[in-house]
Amino acid sequence: MSSLEAAVLRTIAWFDIFQYPLTPFECWHYLYVEDGPLPGVTPHEEQQALAGLANNGIVRAEQG
Repeated sequence: MSSLEAAVLRTIAWFDIFQYPLTPFECWHYLYVEDGPLPGVTPHEEQQALAGLANNGIVRAEQG
């Protein structure tokens, strides 16, 4: 798992505690990085990391 995928997963997990699902943009906007920022992460890169997590069955997307 890349550092970006780990950051995406931490962000989703944090908001999941409060039962607040995120859009891909919100996930990028609130991206949580423990060891400091990941410089220059674009929304497109975050969405690719999110897609990778979904393809591996770690997260899933829902409409609603």
